[in-house]
Amino acid sequence: MQWLVMSLALYFIVGWVRSTIEKGKRRALRAGSSRRSKPPTRDEKRASPSKKKSPERPETRSSARQPHEVLGLDEDAPLEVIQARYKKLAVEYHPDKLAKSAPELQRIAGERLREINAAYSELVRSRRDD
Repeated sequence: MQWLVMSLALYFIVGWVRSTIEKGKRRALRAGSSRRSKPPTRDEKRASPSKKKSPERPETRSSARQPHEVLGLDEDAPLEVIQARYKKLAVEYHPDKLAKSAPELQRIAGERLREINAAYSELVRSRRDD
């Protein structure tokens, strides 16, 4: 009877150790390295800039174009048509859809999506105010 208790205890201990090791491996893979990185020292924190300043955005073309032109619609298009066209263009120019593309193409698509978002917001705001 004693050997049975000892073997069961050993079985559970070995299982626990294996699961703990596996958890550690998964955690390391998620962190991106097999070693735990040290937190930066006080001097390293002071030396590195706390926040990077984002470059100033160039003025988008939406200010030069009318919102209905950006979406490719008539001026008197109903709200349902505006929403449908916006959804179609947003899917087409979404950054996640172009994640594997060239960086220049991603940048252009991002600018275009910002134009589309601004035009849609302006059109919806004007339609709801009417």
